[in-house]
Amino acid sequence: MAALTGTELELVQKTDILVSNGKIAAIGEHDATAGAEVIDGRGLVAIPGFVNAHVHLNDSPLKDIGVGRKMQELVDPTRGLKRTGLAGLSLEARADAMSSALAEMVAAGVTTAVNFHEEGSAIIKMLCERSANAPILINLCRPPSYSDTEAIRGNSGYSDKEIASFSRTLEEFDGIGLSGANEYSSLAMEQISMLGGGFRAIHAAESSETVAVSRRITGMSEVERVIEHYKPHLIIHMTNADEHDIRLAAGKGAAVVCCPRSNAILGTGSPPVRQLLDSGMNIGLGTDNLMINSPDMFREMDFMSRISRLSGLDPAAIASADVLRMATAWGAAAVGISGRTGALRAGLDADIVLLDLNGRMAGTRDIWSSIVHRAGPDDVVATIKKGVLLHETPRAMRLN
Repeated sequence: MAALTGTELELVQKTDILVSNGKIAAIGEHDATAGAEVIDGRGLVAIPGFVNAHVHLNDSPLKDIGVGRKMQELVDPTRGLKRTGLAGLSLEARADAMSSALAEMVAAGVTTAVNFHEEGSAIIKMLCERSANAPILINLCRPPSYSDTEAIRGNSGYSDKEIASFSRTLEEFDGIGLSGANEYSSLAMEQISMLGGGFRAIHAAESSETVAVSRRITGMSEVERVIEHYKPHLIIHMTNADEHDIRLAAGKGAAVVCCPRSNAILGTGSPPVRQLLDSGMNIGLGTDNLMINSPDMFREMDFMSRISRLSGLDPAAIASADVLRMATAWGAAAVGISGRTGALRAGLDADIVLLDLNGRMAGTRDIWSSIVHRAGPDDVVATIKKGVLLHETPRAMRLN
């Protein structure tokens, strides 16, 4: 079996991966331990499981509800189609749709998905009960209320009661994932940042319109505001961030997740990938809202590679290996889990995807480019999470 190993995704043409207690125990040529379960890796390449660093599972039942509409019409947290469209659906129907989306991700090689959740934990608990794939999720929550323009200008914050309530909600999640910077006053962001939620993420500079609104109301860009008042570990999009925004975020150690297919279908632009890379920021990839995108990281990588080259009219603008790192090792670093997953390395979780080299990638002369530009879910032979086989095709031959 071939494998792309370490955070640099170094190609090893012939190797074995030993898994014990959910961790990668060793990588190299080994004889099978007596009684161990063996997957025949001939004709396959092992890669790290994909990290879908930004996804909204909650709108799974609303697929393609608003293609052709503007961003705010769809995702405004108080008036958007996403909110109104879910209003008449039962929790059961929504959980079923979310479970189906999880299965789709796992079948396409995703072993970690960072889910930005817009409400309480009830639907998440139901999802965990219904889906064997729920362990791939890192769930981020947000407060149940938002600041209007008057509150932002007056810098009104949350009451002690509201903060206490959100703090209890936060105990059931893995961190905080706020909507746009224009939905929170500076004081509200500061209050949220002081809670013990660990990981903090937020959307910013997704569109030129949201950037203009922030400057009109506060005199600052979205990125400037969130860096000063929220201190995020992760910023989603930055599609319309300028050089100052990028330098500021990079200087404060924030990472970024790009969602190029979402940006394209909403007409908000394309991520400034070259500038982000040059800044040294950790860059992850995400498929964003289920209602406008499939949660397919192969499609995301392919589009990211192509749009990055097109934007600068430069075929050398980005390396295919770097795009694959965004979907694996760099994505894991961006969301703060590089010590657990994102690479094939001894000691990390055994989050492994096996791809068929005898199908669309047959004859490859550049394995990284073939995975980014040619491979797809049909090439996934097996998806393994912490040593557990979550998805397999008949090609995943087990030997005992």
